[in-house]
Amino acid sequence: MNILNRDELFNRGWNATLSDEDITIGEQQDGEITLTLKPTRRDPRRDIEVTISATSVNDRSASDSTSIRAEIPTLASEPDRAELVGIDISFDRIEFSLETWQWAFIVVLIGSIALYVMKKERWI
Repeated sequence: MNILNRDELFNRGWNATLSDEDITIGEQQDGEITLTLKPTRRDPRRDIEVTISATSVNDRSASDSTSIRAEIPTLASEPDRAELVGIDISFDRIEFSLETWQWAFIVVLIGSIALYVMKKERWI
């Protein structure tokens, strides 16, 4: 397996890699590879097509290629929300646990008590 247009993708702002370029698939069998696209610059082109070729190990004259149009998810954000649009993407929301809130309350309480004592003793 090989990516034929790797240089073109790089010029468009993407580094394309395959999970396993030396995958062996028997006759009448299916195989699976993962194509990873990582941006190489801040504003990569979104309209990309990846061309992958496969060549037989037993007969080098037996090969085939296919083009895959990649759909890159878009991220839109506003001050109070974020939205991801695309195929097979997920968005994990990070939330504070109860333990985090308890520690925050303890720190604020200790700070308040310290300020009260310092004011009462006229240290501040």
